[in-house]
Amino acid sequence: MVCDTVYRFRCDTAKVLPDYLELALNAPSVVSAIDRHKAGINESGVSLTHSKLGGVLIPVPGLSTQARIVAEVDRRLSIIRGVEAVVDANLKRAARLREAVLQRAFTGELQASRPRPISPSKLTLIPGMSSLRDSARLVLSAEIVHCLYQEPTFGQRKHQKVFHLCEHVARLSMLQSRYRREAAGPADLDGLYANEAALKQQGWYEEQLRDGGKGHRYRALSHAGQHHTYLDCFSTEQLSTVRQLIELMRTWDTNRCEIFSTTYAAWNDLILLQRPVTDAAIVREIWDCWDSSKRRFSKQRWREEIAWMRREAFVPTGFGRPTRGETEGMTPTDLFPPADS
Repeated sequence: MVCDTVYRFRCDTAKVLPDYLELALNAPSVVSAIDRHKAGINESGVSLTHSKLGGVLIPVPGLSTQARIVAEVDRRLSIIRGVEAVVDANLKRAARLREAVLQRAFTGELQASRPRPISPSKLTLIPGMSSLRDSARLVLSAEIVHCLYQEPTFGQRKHQKVFHLCEHVARLSMLQSRYRREAAGPADLDGLYANEAALKQQGWYEEQLRDGGKGHRYRALSHAGQHHTYLDCFSTEQLSTVRQLIELMRTWDTNRCEIFSTTYAAWNDLILLQRPVTDAAIVREIWDCWDSSKRRFSKQRWREEIAWMRREAFVPTGFGRPTRGETEGMTPTDLFPPADS
């Protein structure tokens, strides 16, 4: 039944916060109490008199407690909105994957292949590597370099950004990288240098200075491409996601890669730290909590990137570890507080 009466409230802010009052009036127990005071049963509607509404009791704790309740509700609602965004992004990604499969099927490009297992027991230790984790990291690095080394925009910085995004978007849990908040975006420089040394050791690719000594590029060695033998460390879906990202970023310049990677990392950190995830919060995380060089891009440019990521279904999921820097030194409880704290 619809009530034809509207009441306007004016809060005594010395006793109750407007945001708290809104939450209290929408609490199930208070809504039920209001419903019990309504009168009328015909189809034209029901009524709620001023005196009856005034008889509805709501709990009113101290102002500091009210503020904590409002903040906690906002935090949990932001998590729900984040989960909804992740679900929506995954649905869009699944639709894109379906379209790609159908396109390849009708153009004769799709061939039957055996599923690629992702069980750690199926990972292969590459000769000369000390662990399965390092082997998987090397294979991803090799695939990125193999696909992009001839591109004029590809060098160390772009290599690192593509690697970071592939690890997180494809959810490559075996890599376990530790990224820092560097000036050029999230970077695991120790991992990058280790991969480059292993690429050369395997005879696959070699990093070298560009002509004129400014920047770096890669060149193919005698065994280039042989990393394909080890691609079974990734599932078919993971490898497809990796290759889609590589193709997406193929012609991008370094700044474009930096904006995408940085936005993804800052957004993902907010989810991991269970902080409210809004466009303003993401921009603030980049603008105030990262290297000051991020300010060479306007806040509007960062907001545009957030909107683009939503449209293209690149919404972070809280995968991996927070980037180090602003979060360094925090305990596990700081990073992952209990849901009821």
